[in-house]
Amino acid sequence: MSVSLVWLRDDLRVADNPALTAALASADSVAIVYVLDEVSREARPLGRASKWWLHQSLTALASDIAKLGGHLILRSGSPRDVIPTLVNELGATSVHWSKRFGGTRNIDADLKLSLPNAQSHHGSLLHEPWSLVSGAGTPFKVFTPFWKTYLANNVPRSPFPAPKAIPGVTAPSESLESWNLEPEIPWDAGLSESWTPGETGAHARLNDFLKRGLALYHRRDEPAVPATSRLSPHLRFGEISPYQIWHAVEAVTDAAARKNAAKFLSEVGWREFSFHQLFHNPDISTRNLRSDFDSFPWQAPNPQLLRAGRRGETGVSLVDAGMRELWATGTMHNRVRMVTASFLIKNLGI
Repeated sequence: MSVSLVWLRDDLRVADNPALTAALASADSVAIVYVLDEVSREARPLGRASKWWLHQSLTALASDIAKLGGHLILRSGSPRDVIPTLVNELGATSVHWSKRFGGTRNIDADLKLSLPNAQSHHGSLLHEPWSLVSGAGTPFKVFTPFWKTYLANNVPRSPFPAPKAIPGVTAPSESLESWNLEPEIPWDAGLSESWTPGETGAHARLNDFLKRGLALYHRRDEPAVPATSRLSPHLRFGEISPYQIWHAVEAVTDAAARKNAAKFLSEVGWREFSFHQLFHNPDISTRNLRSDFDSFPWQAPNPQLLRAGRRGETGVSLVDAGMRELWATGTMHNRVRMVTASFLIKNLGI
């Protein structure tokens, strides 16, 4: 009996998952693993709210996989060690994962050298970052020409359906609770009230936005109007794909919502552009894209101002409301986020 191994990362879903689809087509049975990587030099550490989300998302994913007959294996450590070890344990004939485009792609490259049967699949973006170039043959630096070029040359594929069954293979697994992703001090009540992590929750969020929010999307910059999609964390953990979002938006027939469809999809395009920038500038988290900011006269933040900024006690109502929203829900309205970031950086020097 042949076995394929699927390594899930930022694609915590069973529908429209090209890696899972390919694995099911290439072997008699499939093993599915998630690796908590807190040791690789390329891995950026998760914040506490992200860890909370990951715990809930993996719980939902394990349930979804089990309903289809499969098993979710949990391992921690460096994927450079964990994945080859698991391949040997299972006798896997192929390994599949979804591509990522930041520094962690170095891990993928190393694994492909040691695992000749490894295959990476395109599923987290509408485009592959190297596939779009300007008229001069260089990466795009400005969004508008980037997006115009994408729209002129691409039609997003239809989403892959969820498998009807997963002939699962299991292996020794760590317990999710042993990873201590949830907070020891229960500060997460607001997150639980605001969000439903997981694939089902992601689609419920999308459906609610299409029914209620998209028609109001032209008012998205007004913080008090429920006009934003709130899909960002679901996309970040891959509980829903951009292809699923794209085609769901295109299927909307309500006239008021249709007027805002192109603008909303362009915001999905901004996510694409951000990954385009990340791929071509892998050190973007530590290096200024504009070198003239290298000489910016940064100063150590005033401790009192820093504390006020963190606690939402600056005396600027919009900024303070945004910080309280962030604490209560783990997120902040986009327009408020831009105002708050500008204030903390330019006004308080943080």
